[in-house]
Amino acid sequence: METEIKKIFIIKDKKKEKAFLIIREDERSCYLTLSIMDNVIADIVNDDFFSCFSELRRQIPEMIFLCKGAKINVYPSRMSRQMSRGMTAYECTKGKPALRENIVHIFDYDDENISSTPEEQERYHKEWLMSIT
Repeated sequence: METEIKKIFIIKDKKKEKAFLIIREDERSCYLTLSIMDNVIADIVNDDFFSCFSELRRQIPEMIFLCKGAKINVYPSRMSRQMSRGMTAYECTKGKPALRENIVHIFDYDDENISSTPEEQERYHKEWLMSIT
């Protein structure tokens, strides 16, 4: 099983802190571990990394993740979930179709338009879909 470690930033107790995501996958599952100061905070297993990240955010709602994957307007297509196992997603704008140049890596840094919950992202995604049909 190949392992990648990604440094990210979070906001915890109103302070910006460094954290690490340990990213692993096998043929069937994706594994995401959050570590802060060498302490494992959470271990998540799911079908793709976006689902892992969403579950991580649900389990630790008091923590704000400064990542593209936490932005309100970032959501993976079914194809990106299959092809990249959810590591990439589209950064969407209402009224505009998603294009190749809108693809982002979900663990890249961003601190603008961060959603409170994965459910807020899902609502925005549904609104975006309605805006382009």
